[in-house]
Order: sequence, then C-alpha cells, then structure tokens
Amino acid sequence: MPDTEIEIRALALEDVLGVMRVCNQAFLEGARYPRMGASVVRYVREHPEWQWGAFDGGELLGFLLTEPREEPARVAIRLIATDPGAQGRGVGRRLVSALEDRARAEGVPLLSVGTPFASGFYEKCGFDCTRVHLKMIREIIRRPVPRPAGVTVRTLDYDSAAGVLGKFADEESRAEFLNAFLGNFREDRGLALLVEKGDELLGVAVGRVKESYRDFVEIVFHRAFGESPEPVVRAFEYTASTMGLRHVGLALPEDSEDLFAGFGYRRAEEDYFWTMYTLEKRLDV
Repeated sequence: MPDTEIEIRALALEDVLGVMRVCNQAFLEGARYPRMGASVVRYVREHPEWQWGAFDGGELLGFLLTEPREEPARVAIRLIATDPGAQGRGVGRRLVSALEDRARAEGVPLLSVGTPFASGFYEKCGFDCTRVHLKMIREIIRRPVPRPAGVTVRTLDYDSAAGVLGKFADEESRAEFLNAFLGNFREDRGLALLVEKGDELLGVAVGRVKESYRDFVEIVFHRAFGESPEPVVRAFEYTASTMGLRHVGLALPEDSEDLFAGFGYRRAEEDYFWTMYTLEKRLDV
C-alpha cells in the first residue's frame, strides 16, 4: 500500500543541502566528494522540472536527479538515493514513477541509467540491462603471488616505450598505449612494465594507484603480444605485491570474464572500483 504521508515534488535550491545529507548518509559512490554538491546545484538550476524529492513533512526522505538529452531523445537518471531510515517505504519507486509520468507527458520515449550497484532495483521498475561495462578485481595480499618464472620484467621508460610502438597493429592501439603511459609515468612510474621472455616481447602493462584508495592499483592498459595475457598480468601482480598494494583491477570486455575468473579475478563491486550496468526503459508516448 502506498505511503500516503510521502509527498513527491520538484527540488529547489533550498533542498540541495538536504540532498547532500542523504548522499552522505546513504554512502553512495562518488556522492561524498565535494564536486557532487556543485552537480546537484547545476541539475536543479538547469532542469528544475526534472528533479524530484520525496518528503515527509519538511524532511527529505530521498531524491532523484536526472538530465534530459536530445540525441537520442531520453532522460538520463544521474542519481537516486533514499535516507537509510526511510528504507522500505517505497521512496525509490515513487520517485521513478514521477519521472515516468513526466516523461510520458513530455513525449520522451526512453529512460536510461548507468549504475554500479542498483541494477536489481531498476529491473524491478521495468528497466532492461542493455550493456555491462565489466571491471574485475583480485586481492593479492595474503595470496600466493610468485615471482614470474622465465620472464624478465622491466620498468618502461621513454626509450623502451618507443621500441614497443611498432608491435601494435593499428594507430588506435598505439594512441591508447601512449595515453596510458604518458598519463601515469610521473605518478606511478614503477607500474609501467615491459614483460619479455628471452628476445620475445610478451607484452606491456600500465597501472595507476587510485587516489581514493591507495591500496588499490588499476591496470589502465595491458596488451599481450603472445597467445595469453596471463604472463603479463601475473608479472604486473607480482610487481604490485612487492610495493605493498592490496588489490589489482582492470576493465575488460564481457567475453573475457571467464578467462580472468580463471586467473582469480571476480566482478568488481567496490565503491572505489565497480562494474557499471547500463539499463533502459522504453515508454509508451
């Protein structure tokens, strides 16, 4: 039965501090960072008719922030949250229902959302998952991480990086490698690696330590020139373990999930590193 004490209405600038309180108490990914407050102000000012709050009296129980888009015509859900004390009162569903009513009235045929943790909620609201942006993670502390046998691991510098460029098959791959290497060389030089076996170049990997969690390193680029990425990944794990890092993670195509699960990786669901799900709902307008 609907909670008749809950009122759904448009958010105003006076509600922004309440929105941030709910953000902080709900521990949403990225919501606790200072830039989030500026984003809330922007949404409310630029698209006030597309932002909603759920209120009981004057207390904000939850909110929904969205952004209308023209190409394709849709409304993108940016953030939804419920005060932990209001869980179970149907706040989230009421907010999504308000969005659907508005979208139908405006002739907008599609709702979309990218979410790391709430895909089950959106599926219950009639959304379908259309894409998985897979990220996987492995804990390496207190795990066997042996020194790679039969291979040489060297730290990349400008000269050795230049020597790698000819191994890439296309311009796009070369640009991706250079962006990863140059973007992280100063901060995490020891995590830009070249892996060889005798005279054979097995591959390269470039890592970056997350500012939000200093025990975690993301492999932002890896490329194996042999049949398997395992020697390159294992060499990177060993190097990271000698630096006292706890977790290694990387983004992957969906069809690589089983392969990396065999290497000891699992789908990432941490608040500093997560798999993102794109979901959509088509409306009758």
